[in-house]
Amino acid sequence: QTVPTIVGSIHHVSRVLRLALGATLAFTLACGDAEPPRLDPDAAVQSPVERLWQVGGVDDTTLVFEMLSRNDVVVDSSDRIFVIDRSGGRIAVLDSTGTVTGFWGRPGPGPGEFIFPLTLAVAPDGALHVFDAEKSRIVVFAADGVFREEYVPAARRPFRFRFRPDGTVVGSSTPRRGGAMQLLVGSDSAWQALDSIPTASTGLIEEVCNVIGYAVEPVFQAQLAWDARGDTLVSSTGEFALSLRIGDAPPRVLARDTLRRGTDRALAARELGPGRSIQFQGRKPCTIPTEQLLEVAQIEPLMPAYSDLTLDTRGYAWATRDVLSDEPTVADLYRLDSGFVRSFLLASARPVLFLRNGTMISIERDADDVPMLVAYRVPPEVYVAP
Repeated sequence: QTVPTIVGSIHHVSRVLRLALGATLAFTLACGDAEPPRLDPDAAVQSPVERLWQVGGVDDTTLVFEMLSRNDVVVDSSDRIFVIDRSGGRIAVLDSTGTVTGFWGRPGPGPGEFIFPLTLAVAPDGALHVFDAEKSRIVVFAADGVFREEYVPAARRPFRFRFRPDGTVVGSSTPRRGGAMQLLVGSDSAWQALDSIPTASTGLIEEVCNVIGYAVEPVFQAQLAWDARGDTLVSSTGEFALSLRIGDAPPRVLARDTLRRGTDRALAARELGPGRSIQFQGRKPCTIPTEQLLEVAQIEPLMPAYSDLTLDTRGYAWATRDVLSDEPTVADLYRLDSGFVRSFLLASARPVLFLRNGTMISIERDADDVPMLVAYRVPPEVYVAP
């Protein structure tokens, strides 16, 4: 089955990859509602973050990313960064300074080749496992980049996945219409569901853009947000709360006392903007007007709390809030041993991973709307409670 290129219909990804890059990113630090002492938001402390490097964007002659999400990026224990380069049908390998040190794989249907690489993970032995959606196989490269094998994953194998130190896998399943998105842990012989979030019903436009039966996703549908690093796993199912699991210890909940944002039709129209642009292979791009989408789309009554979670190397979780596409990124910082610390206005940055030295890797888009990876040094004062 051919995997279509759908521009704009993957609503969550389109909200994740947005906003232009500035020469310097500033964090506006504001005290959260649940942590005294309270800080007057009009007197927010600003902590500049040093931009270290960027890869991709319109001016990069080495890497041009068609699309870039956190599913496309992973780091190994040596701080090598692996990025899916779909336009080149390969995996780009970067060092901790952002220098491209090589490429693994090549376009094609054969062993060690890629047609549509979709997500990737690093195993405990350093091997890179890449799921190719078109081949329905996982392509494996040894830690030195030599092709090792391909295998067909089990039917219930998570779509986005990470390896745990013991070799088991943790990951999220693909959303099923009228069903649920699950956070799974285990191996191909047995899977256990840790978290689950229901998938709201989709609307249906009978015919649009020469497509029969186009499904319209709910607006403000909650996502299952999660991240795993080593034996630590955090997840969220829509509320201002994180489920924390470390090794075999009983799960704990880290929460903050704040309310989710209410929605209405006007807010949904603002989020959809001029409409949704779609493009299937072999067809011209077409835009479905917002009014037509709102005729059939279900509008969730509350915005989800978080759209993404990222674990850093200092014992903190960065919870990126679900905001409108025309709003700056906001993140809540949680200390894993004590809970909510404070909130940050992140401008255009969206943390997707951290290197061992604390460098934050962000996914952004430049002024020409081309995706790129950007690295930042996070100053120590960011982690100091107000």
